[in-house]
Amino acid sequence: MKRVRSSFRRPLPLLCLPVLVAAGCALPFIRGLEEQKAIVDSAAVIRGSVATEVEAEGTIVVFLVRLDDAPSLVDHFVLERPGSFHFVVFEGNYRIGAFQDLDANGLYEGEPVAWASGKSSLHADPGERIEDIRLLIPQHGRIDLDGPVDLEKLQARSLLDQAHRTVGQMTHAGEVAPLDAERFSRKNANRGLWRRADFTLHLGLGLFWLEACDPARLPVIFVHGMKGTPAEFKDLAQSLDAERFQPWFYQYPSGANLSLISKHLSQLVTQVNLRCKIEAVAFVAHSMGGLVTRGAILDHWDRVGHWGVVGFLAIATPWGGMDAARWLESAPEHARAIMPPAFANVATGSDFIDGLFFVEGGARRRLPPHVRFEMVLGYQRNGGRLGPSGDHVVPMRSAARAEPLEEAAKVYPLDETHTSLLRSAQTRAILRQILDEGQASGSPRGATAAW
Repeated sequence: MKRVRSSFRRPLPLLCLPVLVAAGCALPFIRGLEEQKAIVDSAAVIRGSVATEVEAEGTIVVFLVRLDDAPSLVDHFVLERPGSFHFVVFEGNYRIGAFQDLDANGLYEGEPVAWASGKSSLHADPGERIEDIRLLIPQHGRIDLDGPVDLEKLQARSLLDQAHRTVGQMTHAGEVAPLDAERFSRKNANRGLWRRADFTLHLGLGLFWLEACDPARLPVIFVHGMKGTPAEFKDLAQSLDAERFQPWFYQYPSGANLSLISKHLSQLVTQVNLRCKIEAVAFVAHSMGGLVTRGAILDHWDRVGHWGVVGFLAIATPWGGMDAARWLESAPEHARAIMPPAFANVATGSDFIDGLFFVEGGARRRLPPHVRFEMVLGYQRNGGRLGPSGDHVVPMRSAARAEPLEEAAKVYPLDETHTSLLRSAQTRAILRQILDEGQASGSPRGATAAW
């Protein structure tokens, strides 16, 4: 009998994990997961908030100084108004400050600035959570530095530097890379799922461009799913009108905690805006990437209170979660602890997914009212086989969850599989339409950047 090999990738990571965990031959695999967890657990988190004595235009930049033999600026966090910030760091001594970037150029040029009160420095121990850092930027606060400080020069390059700095230093905040680059290979996509710490240390995560950013063209940000890669979006990216749109690609370790990844994407777009002065963005997300993108949009809306997204196209997103991931609920505690956090995040009924649609107490949480949101679903059956309808990966009951269906301006069910949706001519046409309609609605905030 002739065997036909299907053209889609089954969700083997979720389906086979119970067998792998139980099998003695999987001990090297288990040890690898334990090693990754140990690296992630060695990171510390610093959280706080910043306020200004006098309201002013421009952004607020919170900066982090590592106090080695020669103190150095190692990370920064950008806010469009007073609010909260966080840093993920490795063990060491740090000092935190903030300044009002009055002309929003990413440079400190003698503007109002403040250091965190209290001790002159703080020590971050492995796994520590340092909370409630408070900064108030006074109207006439100043510090003396030898010339302007350029935040874009914070990018650490060597692995040794990265391992002793911060996760922010492993972030590529806009870098030109072709889609056939090695960093976008299937091998690295697999590493991002199972070895998220190695992925972050060796490759870094961030936004990538095919060419230098152009403020005159609308950025279309593509967000991949579990075990995904920006290279999967090649057909969709090539279908864009190059005169009006520019494709950007967000790459991240897909095994990481999706709540943190969503916040990282939100902050990263804000940082890149310092350089590119973009007025708005559009998102195209595949599979789990739709969950990440919705989280990023909601995070930005909560922090800033205005919208800068003219379109959001979610393709084959498991809005209702994946039943296959629920086996972790009954797995031994040790197995649950070492599995990639994304598995628990995408499980049916997870706190992460429910938090995308409801706030604590049960009130509905919605996308900003001016975001044009549309959905593409796949319903192709595999040779008439029995089982739930869907795209061979995401069941229709998950892809067609009631809350996003109610929010969507349009929903497109296509006779495609989970991955063939990304190559479909119909999907390309839908993307062009949502971008045209989004641009026709006008710029969200006129001449100033909206994101």
